[in-house]
Amino acid sequence: MSLSELIFSISATPDSGPVGEQNSLKGRVKHSNESSNVTASSASPAIEKKTPAKPQHRLVGFSTGLGGDLVRDALAAIVAPFVAVSFIIMAACEAVVHYGRKIVLRRRATNAYDVSKLRDDVEGKLEVDVFDPTEADYDRLQREYVEAGIPFIIKRKDGKPLTAAKPPAAATEGADFAKDCIRVAPTHYLANFDNLDGIVYHLFPYSMRAYWPIWFLGSYAQGKAHSDLGPHTMNCYYLKKGTKDVIVAPPEVTERLPLLKGLDGVYIPDSEDLTRAYLKDLPYYYHCELTPGAMLVFSNSSCLHQFMNGPDPVDGSYPEALSVRIKHTVTPSFRLWKHMTTDYAMWWRFTGVVVNQILCEPAEDREAKYL
Repeated sequence: MSLSELIFSISATPDSGPVGEQNSLKGRVKHSNESSNVTASSASPAIEKKTPAKPQHRLVGFSTGLGGDLVRDALAAIVAPFVAVSFIIMAACEAVVHYGRKIVLRRRATNAYDVSKLRDDVEGKLEVDVFDPTEADYDRLQREYVEAGIPFIIKRKDGKPLTAAKPPAAATEGADFAKDCIRVAPTHYLANFDNLDGIVYHLFPYSMRAYWPIWFLGSYAQGKAHSDLGPHTMNCYYLKKGTKDVIVAPPEVTERLPLLKGLDGVYIPDSEDLTRAYLKDLPYYYHCELTPGAMLVFSNSSCLHQFMNGPDPVDGSYPEALSVRIKHTVTPSFRLWKHMTTDYAMWWRFTGVVVNQILCEPAEDREAKYL
């Protein structure tokens, strides 16, 4: 059975705030191969789990604010100026490195560094290429995919996992996920992910992790189609359990979209709707179905993206995904640089993330439509 026949359906929740209706993971939906539309189907008892009425961890969303308290806000006020200055410096450094590489490499890839033109040789839904890590030509992946902002998947042909890593026990104990919430659980910055680390090194030999790696968990179907705020990064998104139906719009398409500003990113309004009606307005986009053991590599800062969760094909459990973000600037977004240098709300939000680490919070629950 394919992922498209197993995607969870979602039902409305009243306190969704100004960004549209929230939805819960209850059943399954069918994703049309012809139009990428999704329609509801019957509930699947294999994936029904008892969830508490309130989130276990601090809740972040439009209806709750940033989930702060007096101690957190006082600490944030001290940290915020340093975060703001850091973002301004990073934006300047990214611009210098980007234009320096542009001169040195002289358009090493087919459309790298240039998002001023749309491709005229493709349209509609494009499939994502898959490569076995034991056979991949990493130099070609860097030239023709990473530098051009084209997503791709790394997965072993024999189905073996790329890493034996697991989410932190504090974030998964009891599986008491708050309904309609994404649980974000950070790990140590230097956490070891064995074979996965080797693959990431081959792809980005001169780059480092931008943040501490994070696990995405929880009982939710999908969030909004969005691109992330913050410094330019490449996301090495590894799926340990569950399934994901993924949409990625390349940089040259994303840059032309009239996106709205949210807490952590810029997004398309009402794009959480299961029909994914916004796709008809995109000249072209990439689509794939992630299964356990696959790692999707894409620019989460320059590319619009959306993940729809489905149950694990073996035990029907909720998805568990590891995100390792690498500080690597390709196909940069001028919209992102503007936010990095002038957006005080973004500085405050990232200050909250830094405070989380200072206070050693094991996880954070975010409303699925919190953008």
